[in-house]
Amino acid sequence: MTGRSRLSVNSWIGIGALALSACGGGGESTPVVTTPPLPVLALQDFSAAVVGGTIEREENPSFILVNPGDGTTWLFYGPDLGSTSRATGYIFTHGGYATYGDGVPYNATDSAQAFGYGASLQVAVDPYAPTVAGSLRYLGDTTAYRLAGGAVPGSSYRYDRPADVAEAVGSWSLTDLQGESVSISVDPQGSIGGAYQGCAVSGRLTPTRKDENRMDLVASLTGCPASRNTLSSDYSGFGILFPMTGGGSQLLLFASAFDEATWSADSMFAIGRR
Repeated sequence: MTGRSRLSVNSWIGIGALALSACGGGGESTPVVTTPPLPVLALQDFSAAVVGGTIEREENPSFILVNPGDGTTWLFYGPDLGSTSRATGYIFTHGGYATYGDGVPYNATDSAQAFGYGASLQVAVDPYAPTVAGSLRYLGDTTAYRLAGGAVPGSSYRYDRPADVAEAVGSWSLTDLQGESVSISVDPQGSIGGAYQGCAVSGRLTPTRKDENRMDLVASLTGCPASRNTLSSDYSGFGILFPMTGGGSQLLLFASAFDEATWSADSMFAIGRR
């Protein structure tokens, strides 16, 4: 593994009652979650990664973990991502190589609202083998839920091959975290368009560095219903195309935006196969 770094995330995810949702909030104070200090990880231990596996004894045990290499980690989970493209939520951490991380759970039942609890995510990842091992704990729960795996469920995906936008060109019928239909089309230049939760979607997919099988995603949501707390700024994130061992491909799109003035955030997530 010469020249390849091993990713270590040892991060306490402090989750307070933040207005980080499509429902909005604002004006509410954020409780401070007191946690013990954790070791600061060296930058050379940090690497981008896309891996998958299972979480033992969890109701939604199947997961895909994405680390774009910018200090954030996204763990998307669902009942069985190997057989069906159905994700029910995710855990987000920021500052994996710092003393603390911040996290917010987003799922179909809490409308992306944090409930004032925290989670400790500790994982070691080799994106090239690939392998992932670690544990997930929730604040107030002494149970450690073991994470294990490596390969993305049901996929022959390899992180060390260049992403190709051409493989994503065409129409996609995807699903959001609420199980609602999302329609997306991708043109040969990587421009995307479609519909998401009553909004018109436009944006672009661009390949990242040659040694990373991931695309950068910048998108905007317009014409949204008044009930949706959509932000006016661009949403940024990633798109990943997974070749499936049973045939076909799976596309995962994720992007988020944050407004410091109102201390609110919003995100878009969709996954599906063709």
